[in-house]
Amino acid sequence: MDREKEQPSLYVRETALAIAELHAAHNDQSTTTERWIRRAVNSVSSPWFLGVVTIGVTGWVFANPVLVQLGYKAFDPAPYNLLQGVLTLLAVYVSLGILAAQRRAGVLADLRAQVTLEHSILTEHKAAKIIELLEELRRDHPEIANRPDHEASALSVPTNPKDVADAITQSHADIQQDRESSETPTSS
Repeated sequence: MDREKEQPSLYVRETALAIAELHAAHNDQSTTTERWIRRAVNSVSSPWFLGVVTIGVTGWVFANPVLVQLGYKAFDPAPYNLLQGVLTLLAVYVSLGILAAQRRAGVLADLRAQVTLEHSILTEHKAAKIIELLEELRRDHPEIANRPDHEASALSVPTNPKDVADAITQSHADIQQDRESSETPTSS
């Protein structure tokens, strides 16, 4: 039996649209120079650019001896100092372009991380509220034995994100301290 392809729910479409709007707003806020750099980095990172550079360097290297054989002066004889300078300058600009594009992409990545964190916190609050309501229902329902559930009580309270961050920081510090103490030679 063929199943019809299910359409994404309204919530999935709304979420996808919200993410697309986040990216569009990020692009709209970029300057003309940032957009130009992004396009340049995309071009430089493409296979055709590698081909163009390879053909250019090969042509440069082979053109010099051909010119000499035709009776002309080589414009950049071996060891190709001018070619090395051009390639070094190209490498500097490509590197700076990549760094600028990564910085801009990092801003979007930070924003997405914050959205993810806030979504996780909101989801955790919702789960805590559901547990709280279930516990209340259990206590109020006459056919369900009313017994204390300490784990459910603890889970019904939303976690403080600062407490989690502090616990993570402390855990990292403890692990680092353990590593350092295990690496320190003991005296005999």
